[in-house]
Amino acid sequence: MILAGTNDISGNTGPMPLTATEDNLASMAELARANGIRVVLASVMPVSDYGHDKDGKPLRHDQRPFRLR
Repeated sequence: MILAGTNDISGNTGPMPLTATEDNLASMAELARANGIRVVLASVMPVSDYGHDKDGKPLRHDQRPFRLR
């Protein structure tokens, strides 16, 4: 499974055009297939920051209390 593009989108290594990200994904898939590896491409996973504390103030996802469901 190739989960890629997160750092490209965030610009962690500087600006990167969409075509460069597409080319990188294509290269990784091509190398995998050339080595007999089945490829699954995945996208950046969504994040929600819509949690609220007991007073109704928004919480970031890393500040939410852990809950078992």
